[in-house]
Amino acid sequence: MLSKYWLFTLFVVGASALGCMPQICSKNEENVLRGCPDSDGGCGHYRGERADGEIVTAVDILCGAGAIVHAPFDGMMEFWKPFGN
Repeated sequence: MLSKYWLFTLFVVGASALGCMPQICSKNEENVLRGCPDSDGGCGHYRGERADGEIVTAVDILCGAGAIVHAPFDGMMEFWKPFGN
């Protein structure tokens, strides 16, 4: 499943903004989050537990390979192990 999707982790400051967040991925109009539990045992919702047991103040939005990723707000995107460089 991980090879089929790119996981973009958006670090949210303060409260979760999912109710008012514009479309992030051209192939995911509703900003559908990574499932819980996903194929690796982790969860993609805000303060969800990752496969290694870490609780992260972030969300993982599914975005298919080749899709356009929109940045409709100012902020910083960070890549975390094992996906980062």
